[in-house]
Amino acid sequence: MKMKDARTGAEMLDSWQELVGDGNIDDIKQAFNIYAQKMPSMLAHFTQQPLVESMERGTLDPKTRELVLLGMLAAMQCGPGIVFHVQGAVNAGASEEEIMEVMFLSAYEHAKVQAASIALSVEEGLKRAAGMKAGKSRAA
Repeated sequence: MKMKDARTGAEMLDSWQELVGDGNIDDIKQAFNIYAQKMPSMLAHFTQQPLVESMERGTLDPKTRELVLLGMLAAMQCGPGIVFHVQGAVNAGASEEEIMEVMFLSAYEHAKVQAASIALSVEEGLKRAAGMKAGKSRAA
């Protein structure tokens, strides 16, 4: 079943196979099964429709789209999503080298953001520590 034609929760989950070809998506289907059973609109609004719309716009080719999603999931440390989208990227023609480069870039940006997010605290801590040293030398 094509993703755009899926209507029920079970159909939506099954349609995700389209992205990964013959890849194994049992774990992803299991993770989202509660929504398929209890609130299919959750799948429709937050997973299915946005991706279908992106695919229909065609702004990004499938390989690029999968690599972008893969990098974002790596930055969010979403293991199951990484497994799914590695399969999707390979299905769309990505090489192992391209996937590994996306992992590198994701880790690089994550580390850079972490370093930037703590930089002001490090700077303030060092200023305060310098004041402690100055106070100790005056007391001696």
